[in-house]
Parts: sequence; C-alpha cells; structure tokens
Amino acid sequence: MANGTREAPIVLTSSRSPRSPGDWGGLVLCGKARINAPEGRAMSDSSPRSLGLLCGGEDDDDDSGQLSYLRIEFAGEDVREGEPSAGLELIGVGRRTSIHHVQMVNVMDDGVYVLGGTAEMKHILVVGGNDDSFDWDSGWRGKGQFLAGLRTAIDFHGSGIEADDRGEEPGLDPALASSPTLYNVTLLGNPDASSDGAGVELERGTRGQLHNVLVADFSNVGIKVADPETAANIGSGALDMTHSILANETDFADVSADPEEYDYDEEAWIMSADPDRSNQRVPSSDLGIRSRWWLALDLSLDPGSPGLQGAAQPPKDDPFFDATAIFIGACGETCPDFEGWTAFPIE
Repeated sequence: MANGTREAPIVLTSSRSPRSPGDWGGLVLCGKARINAPEGRAMSDSSPRSLGLLCGGEDDDDDSGQLSYLRIEFAGEDVREGEPSAGLELIGVGRRTSIHHVQMVNVMDDGVYVLGGTAEMKHILVVGGNDDSFDWDSGWRGKGQFLAGLRTAIDFHGSGIEADDRGEEPGLDPALASSPTLYNVTLLGNPDASSDGAGVELERGTRGQLHNVLVADFSNVGIKVADPETAANIGSGALDMTHSILANETDFADVSADPEEYDYDEEAWIMSADPDRSNQRVPSSDLGIRSRWWLALDLSLDPGSPGLQGAAQPPKDDPFFDATAIFIGACGETCPDFEGWTAFPIE
C-alpha cells in the first residue's frame, strides 16, 4: 500500500546527485490474475532472473494493493543486461487493485508496463522517458481513464502507446488476448525528436477499445497497425479507436515502398465516415492545450478547442468510469487531478 495525498504525495526517487533516468529499478506489482502466456505466468523485467519471481494466476479479481498520489522519478535501471525497467510494472494485477493519481517522471524505459491481468487505473501521468509512455502485453483486459503521456527527449525509441498481445504463439488462449477499454487519453510527442515510434502502435494481435484519445506532435507517425493479426481484430470490431483527434505532421504512414513494413490503410480505418467512429484530424496549433512545456505542463483545453466537441460519453453503467468526462483527451477545460501533487524535476 502506498497512499499519499494531494498535499503530501509519496515520492519514490533516486538518492544520487545529480539524478538521472535509470538510477534505480522501478515499482513492480506482481499479482494473481490471468496472463496470456505459457502456463499463465510471467516474470518481471525489473527483477533478476535468479529470484525466480513469477506473477499471474487464476484470480482476475486479485487485489494487489493500493497506489495513490504517488510519484516515481528517475527509474528504469538496466537490472538485466539489455532489459531496462519500467517506472511502474503491473504483472498479472487484478481489478480489485486500486491505482490512481500516479506520475512517472524521467524513466529510462516505459512509464507504465502492463503485462496481463485486469488492472484498472485512473489519472496516470507519464513525463519524459526513453521508451513508451504506456505499454501493454500478454493479455491486459483492464480499464483506464484520464491517462496522459508527454515525450520530452530529442532522441527516443518508443511510442505514446505500444499495444501488444502475443501474436500467434502456440498454446495461448484467444479469450485472454489483450483487450483493454480506455477513455480520455492524451499522448503528446516531441515534434523535433528523432523517433521510430508512433503515437499509438498496435501490434501482435492486440484488441481493445480506445475512445476520446488525443494524439499530437509525434515526429514519426500518429498511428500504426503493425501486422495482419492486429488488422484482423480491427476487421472484426475487437479493436477500434473512436471519437479521437490526430494532430501530427504525419498521421498515417505510407509504408508501401518498404517491403519490410506491413502496409495497412490506417487512414481508411480511422477516418471512416462511420458516425460511430467520429475521429478528427486537426492542426496541432489548433488543439488549444494551455501549456505543452513539460516544466509548466497544463493539459486543460481552451474554450472552443476541438477536444471539447465530438467526444463519446463514457459508460454510465460502469462505476469505474466518470461518465461526465465528455471531452477528448485526459483533461477538459480544467485539469485539477493533475495539479498539486505532480512535479517535473530535471535532475
């Protein structure tokens, strides 16, 4: 249990001076929910293999504790050679775990990495980092609302969201494929960066329902579908993205000239005239985000911003979701839940 308050958040940080990304490992929750992996178990990237720490089980209602008003700073140590740690790892974590108001700052690897399970999270902020802001894999079937990621580095190799399952590996249960439901997400790249990632990268047969997502300023591409297994899930409706905004220099990649890349028509999918999809493309300068500068970040939207129009209403019949959040992105005209407890240290 790590429950801080808005006035006194818990801070997990480095003792070094100066502090740098990768100074220490990160925080790992190892639960007992089902994982779409061989024998339903998986090991943390943040623990030495010699410990033999296996997570996962058969209890999707697993309670792995409580995290609230918590900051994780300068994490991501390379515990195993070539495998840096995430700021927060959730491995086989179940839906009775309480995770809200958590910030990751300047992490060497992913901000949040979810492997399997049914974890649910709200008001999560990832600032900086050299890999993905949010990364899921191996059967995450949980929920998220009010998630925000901001890339600050000039040279990074990740995405705003990297969404995976396990592709067509033998012996896995299709019913346990990754299929989270997300509402109200802001993903901001760095338009001056050199990056091979995407705002949203969908691959290895992931499923999921993404609504009210704002994706802007990614220098490589806004959204990418990486393989036929993932495209098939779009075709069946098991994977979709609706009522969202793309505002990148290149929203959809043209990979037809590269035989190594899977060529999927993301534009035809995302910008379909289907009224149930209702996605928008707008210039980044018209988004109306009050401040994208990470040292004075304010993700709230000016009156008249496109993110205040055309949003889907989160489900009224699901007590996890705030059904009043009818806007695109993690914040509407105000953003009080990311104020008072967050911080943006340089070192």
